[in-house]
Amino acid sequence: MARILVANELRPGYIVQHEGDICEVKKYDFVTQGRGGSTVKVVLKNIKNNSQKNLSINADIKFNTVDVEEHEYEYMYDDGDSIFTVEGEEFPLSKVDKEIVELIPQAGKFRVIKLNDEIYKILLPKKAKVKIKTTEPTLKGQTAASSYKPATLENGWTIQVPVFFDEGDDVVIDTTDLENPKYDSKPS
Repeated sequence: MARILVANELRPGYIVQHEGDICEVKKYDFVTQGRGGSTVKVVLKNIKNNSQKNLSINADIKFNTVDVEEHEYEYMYDDGDSIFTVEGEEFPLSKVDKEIVELIPQAGKFRVIKLNDEIYKILLPKKAKVKIKTTEPTLKGQTAASSYKPATLENGWTIQVPVFFDEGDDVVIDTTDLENPKYDSKPS
């Protein structure tokens, strides 16, 4: 159920309505000054066009929250442009455009947030195991002092990996920022 929040109750991840647009709160900072009222600095991302607004507003400004639904989907297959999923225990296939998928889960379950029966965001697990498709070969003597090289993953993303990673290796990456890949020593 939608409710009304004052600006100092906002937190990152909340979905609110601002000037007729539906936005996600990306950053939030409560600022108190020596005298006078407090202000809130907030970054809002418009859900429809991905534009961002940086606001510095009074802490007592009111926002309407927007109801979102969370659903669990299971990956079925990929046809190149879209992935096909099954929602919960129901069997009709759902088609999800790859454009909104940040890191396509190649197996298993994942959660999505729906807004007005449209998928708005895919929630991925914090860590994902992905195979390195291509990378430069390791050169002798290149192992000193944390050097990195580019590697292309199976899903098309390019990240920086330590020099001892080779093609075909499984890496565990943090899906929030794709930083600090770790070698997956467990066999597939």
